[in-house]
Amino acid sequence: MIGRALEKLPKRTSSLGSSLLSLKGLSVKKEPRGSLHQLDLNIREGEIVGIAGVEGNGQSALIEACLGLTPYSGHISYLGKPLPPSTKKIRESLNFGLISEDRHSQSLWLEESVAENLIIGFLKKFSNLGFLDQKKIRSASSHLLEPYKVKMHSVDQPISSLSGGNQQKVVVAREVSLRRPKFLIASQPTRGVDVGANEFIHRQILDLRDAGAGVLLVSSELDELCSLSDRICVLFEGRAAAFFEGPQFDVKEIGRAMTDGGHA
Repeated sequence: MIGRALEKLPKRTSSLGSSLLSLKGLSVKKEPRGSLHQLDLNIREGEIVGIAGVEGNGQSALIEACLGLTPYSGHISYLGKPLPPSTKKIRESLNFGLISEDRHSQSLWLEESVAENLIIGFLKKFSNLGFLDQKKIRSASSHLLEPYKVKMHSVDQPISSLSGGNQQKVVVAREVSLRRPKFLIASQPTRGVDVGANEFIHRQILDLRDAGAGVLLVSSELDELCSLSDRICVLFEGRAAAFFEGPQFDVKEIGRAMTDGGHA
């Protein structure tokens, strides 16, 4: 399950704060697979909680419930208050960051330009007297995307003309570097990106955590989870099979919990 050596990432520079997102008895019914059963989980300020598991073991149900995309039972609270019931209210009122596994349906306007995709959710910030300030948008886009090394001819070209990995870099730049959210849901954040951008994205997520944000990290890459997470929850058949505390993780035990629920 480990494809390469773990990155030597910087150690934590922040202390844990108050509870941000709290899940109690969270259950989601999905057929034929992917349901979630009675999950209790707490994510604090300045903490990355990783979700490990073979894909299809409740990860998507967890994210959808947190975003108000699917019915659920149990309780979800943010800063001690119940979450709003819809994705729009959650994203706008609470400024959640979202790096979605399905970027085409949840994160991008494929017919629009790279620059326009970068400012999704920030139209007021880039408007002047009710009109979009194209010069400001292009300048900000070039500045934000340069360190991500997005391969493109211009920020004016359609984002659909970029490779999947480069599209992902635009999403991460917007949701991490531009949004600077208090809480980030990151699902497969480096899927399809090159090694250099992979490590750069990891550092942006760590910087966000060290600034006091909470992160829910879902990844099929165990090395990514072990490199970034402060704690790891393993989902098996929709249930929390095991919890592991960092910074040093027992990869074999995590792998065993992923494949058989931690039972010999």
